[in-house]
Amino acid sequence: MRHKYQKDKGPGWLFHPFEFAFCGYSGSGKTRVIITLIRNLSPKYKIGFVKHNVHGFEMDHKGKDTYLAMSSGASSLLISGQFHFAEIHSNPVNIIRQNISLLDADLLLIEGYKNSNVPKFILVDQKRRILEEFHKYQWKNVLGFVGSQKNATKDLSGYPYYYKEDITGIQNKILEIISERIRNIHIFGLVLTGGKSAQMKREKSTLIYHEDSQIRYCYQLLSKLCQKVYISIREEQASNDYCHGLPQIHDQFLGMGPIGGILTAMVHHPNAAWLVLGCDLPFADLGILTRLVQERNPLKMATAYIQYPDGFPEPLCTLYEPKIRPRFFNCLGLGYTTPLKALMNAEIQTITLRDGDELI
Repeated sequence: MRHKYQKDKGPGWLFHPFEFAFCGYSGSGKTRVIITLIRNLSPKYKIGFVKHNVHGFEMDHKGKDTYLAMSSGASSLLISGQFHFAEIHSNPVNIIRQNISLLDADLLLIEGYKNSNVPKFILVDQKRRILEEFHKYQWKNVLGFVGSQKNATKDLSGYPYYYKEDITGIQNKILEIISERIRNIHIFGLVLTGGKSAQMKREKSTLIYHEDSQIRYCYQLLSKLCQKVYISIREEQASNDYCHGLPQIHDQFLGMGPIGGILTAMVHHPNAAWLVLGCDLPFADLGILTRLVQERNPLKMATAYIQYPDGFPEPLCTLYEPKIRPRFFNCLGLGYTTPLKALMNAEIQTITLRDGDELI
């Protein structure tokens, strides 16, 4: 039997979902522009930086233990201290590792990669050689040109022009694009139905706390805040009366608990943010969910409540962003099957509960 395999599309980014490149010849001022942007943005955002060095580079220093290890034949090296953590590899990093290594940053600034699809600014050099190359190759996703003259010349093909000293204009363009992308991330709701309920001997989602089954109560709560809402169930549950009429997503990651249900939803709708609510949180109400949406930080991997008194995030009442999906798969690959582990090892927005009883 012949199979048709769909070509993998990948995540749609090179290093990060909110990435911006600055491209140009040496001496065009791209490093200065990037460093100024980092200084301006870093008080509010966690900034990542990538430099594409086509000429090769050396990170280590002769005489150091790490240099001796690499020069003696080690192919990979890790060095960690109280405040810094670094990796060095003698071979190129594969594309999968590249796609996930910088996701803890809120946004990413890149020096180079002009031939990629990354949204980019082109730095115009004094001899304007970069323009000849641009007209020849017609690079994609060009946001504008940056130059040392205050006014644009006629050969910029109608693209926006930014004076190199006007960092505010470039910064505002970056934040405008980020805001637009965030507006296009729909918030979907997911009701986690509570697994097989082996100890209770009945489905937890059928319990009645609010004049209706918990599954329908949670569905109605999420429907007031989300564009679409689904219940996460196993396929054999699909025909049960308590699921009748409710949109369903059938768990594809069986035996993995809540992380399996959340990941299945993310596979079905990879570009959506997911407001997740477990059926076994009977005191969670509209106010709890509304606060998650209002205080959401879509540049982080999730927005979650911190449970009192242990200080851990509550994974069953959390707003998960699309970029946490690779972190979930990382956790599964290492044998961690709880969403709590992913939240505890990710950059997330946290909210302190005013009353510790709401999420019992």
